[in-house]
Amino acid sequence: MKKVILLLIFGINSLFVLAQTTIMTTITYGGFQACGGCAVCGADYWCTNTPGSYCGDTPPCKDMTFVDPVPPGNLVTNIQVYYWTANCVGSSINGYVNGQPVSTAYDGNSGCFCDVNPCATSVGATGSYICGLPGYVYGGTNTFQICSGTAMCINKADLYITYVPAEVINPVITASGPTTFCSGGSVTLNAGSGYPAYHWNTGATSQTITVNSSGTYTVTVTSPTGCTTGHGSINVTVNPLPTPSISGTSTICNGQSTTLTASGGSSYSWSTGASTASITV
Repeated sequence: MKKVILLLIFGINSLFVLAQTTIMTTITYGGFQACGGCAVCGADYWCTNTPGSYCGDTPPCKDMTFVDPVPPGNLVTNIQVYYWTANCVGSSINGYVNGQPVSTAYDGNSGCFCDVNPCATSVGATGSYICGLPGYVYGGTNTFQICSGTAMCINKADLYITYVPAEVINPVITASGPTTFCSGGSVTLNAGSGYPAYHWNTGATSQTITVNSSGTYTVTVTSPTGCTTGHGSINVTVNPLPTPSISGTSTICNGQSTTLTASGGSSYSWSTGASTASITV
């Protein structure tokens, strides 16, 4: 197994950086020498689409398995396959990983000569999957299938698997002020910049929203690649306005005084300038 760093970093909107790494795994084909076939590419091999061959009528497709070599927490975005073949009759070669296609390659056209020397040539094809290879089994066994248009003999296939870290998007909502306030007030909620798409549970699709009622406000954002979404939420509490009342004797004679007491609030401001619950006037 071979690991190659192809690209150090790339950025989108200067906010998100992904490291791209390539690792190689090899699938070896065999079985024809056991049927009496000669060496091809200096080793054993298998042929597809070959009626009446050493091993009888072989089907056009051949399934093999390989164990996922990608470290956990990554997504496969590209597979480049090099087919080491006997260069038979110029057949087309289609590769599939768990049913997902890799681009078509074409075998050489030298007539499938027996050769005890290792293959010196190969044909390659690439498949790209921007949001990750669908159906890929991370940490498990995958199936690689080759299908040839005509006779094709293969010794091995080198799979160069490119992967990037799986995107994890965790938007943090910030508020322009307190998220607990009295009726009549409001607060602006901001999901943060740099995302190409926003969707609030209010139906808004902007980066910010201004709210004036109690509730849990949730936003779903899309990553710059468009492949991943993330969610964030914040609670807002709107308290009703207080209902103040004043108790005390409100009718007095000249020269007398009275104490007035206010209730129904958490703080007070009298017209006299006092800020206590009770004043004497």
